[in-house]
Amino acid sequence: MKKKVLNSITWLAPGGGVDEQIKLMFKTLSNEYEIHLLSGAEIHDEEIPKMLGTNLHVCPWLVRRANPVKDIFALFWIYKFLRSHQFDIIHTHETKSSFLVRLANLRKTRLIYQIHGVVFNDPRPKIINKLFLFLERLTLPLADIILVVSDAIIQEYRRYSIDISGVQKVYSGIDFHKFQPSTIERQVIRKKLGIDSQDIVILQAGRLSISKNNQEGLRIFSELLGKSGKCKHTLWLLILGDGELRSNLQNLAAELGIEKNVLFLGFRPDANRIMQSADINMLTSLREGLPRVLVEASALGIPSICYEVEGASEVLGNSQYGAIVKRFDRSDFVDKLWHLSWDKNYRKNLGSLARVHVINHWDMYAMADRLKDIYQSLY
Repeated sequence: MKKKVLNSITWLAPGGGVDEQIKLMFKTLSNEYEIHLLSGAEIHDEEIPKMLGTNLHVCPWLVRRANPVKDIFALFWIYKFLRSHQFDIIHTHETKSSFLVRLANLRKTRLIYQIHGVVFNDPRPKIINKLFLFLERLTLPLADIILVVSDAIIQEYRRYSIDISGVQKVYSGIDFHKFQPSTIERQVIRKKLGIDSQDIVILQAGRLSISKNNQEGLRIFSELLGKSGKCKHTLWLLILGDGELRSNLQNLAAELGIEKNVLFLGFRPDANRIMQSADINMLTSLREGLPRVLVEASALGIPSICYEVEGASEVLGNSQYGAIVKRFDRSDFVDKLWHLSWDKNYRKNLGSLARVHVINHWDMYAMADRLKDIYQSLY
């Protein structure tokens, strides 16, 4: 009989990194384990419900934002759910669901807490981050095993004097069959988007939220356009993803006078195909665990440029596989982006090196093998 593994997440985001890992876990582990998922009621990704069927369990009280009344009801709902179901392993993801599941796990089912990002580093009021820091310190000892997706997370936790001794690193894998460079696909997508084959396309992919710092990408692109002058090829910025800041970002693009060169594509289930059209991937996030989009772009042979953020150096090395800029040094970012934009050979060489690097480290089957070893150590 298969061992039953319950994963937990607060909500199913469109194209979210944790969501993608859960999909790959189902694809690679379901032959040996019965995979379940506990989620809040906010579901934007319909692929996971189709994959999991009745193994998806929705807590109606579990919401993204802090809500003392709903959070207490969610805690009791999860407690009753765990009492009425027998799981061999609980594998928690994402901060809020992890807090609640760890507290509700009074049966002491063996529990893994996987940290995908440093939540108390988010750009928000300090009092909220202090609360998350307190809760993390309080509930970490309730986990049997702690996993992280990058060395940078370990460094950040140690910087805050949080004990995560015995922590293990497991990179969140990529399905490389979905990320194969294709010249034909590139031409098809560009034609659909109305982009000439010789134009320069910069991609900014991810949720449109404060932590992703998308407005900085627009300002950088505006300065790049100003620096480019009357070039014979058009510069484009593709914003791939959706979120609460979309209308604000559209207004900012209009204020900067760059709206004709910016395409807001929203969330796309075929994001891996859209990415093929890009020459450069740009990331301006303020907080990450390990930026999955850097791995995906690298898998397509697309070089990336980003500000210093958790996990970037593990994907891009010491700028061997991309460009990393000191945080908030916009001038240097624009200069490096200019170099990437107009030196085709440099882009090609950097992209080729990046592709080899990520294929060697982020294969989904390697992730599955690591998780199997960890699961087996618990029983």
